[in-house]
Amino acid sequence: MHSTMNLGLGFRPLRVGMLVRAGNVDDLVTAAGLNTMLAGGISNPLIPISDDNAFAEELLGRFNV
Repeated sequence: MHSTMNLGLGFRPLRVGMLVRAGNVDDLVTAAGLNTMLAGGISNPLIPISDDNAFAEELLGRFNV
């Protein structure tokens, strides 16, 4: 008697967090443009960075990037 086992692997694109300077529209436009070229880019968060990085650190943890 022989045993068999099936193994299924799925591919999940790498999640990338784009860091943008808070209030800088040029950074936002550049990050959005780069994101559209990546596989799964619509799922990648744009994270604002400012003097108080507590919010950015929270987003990094929640989005697991």
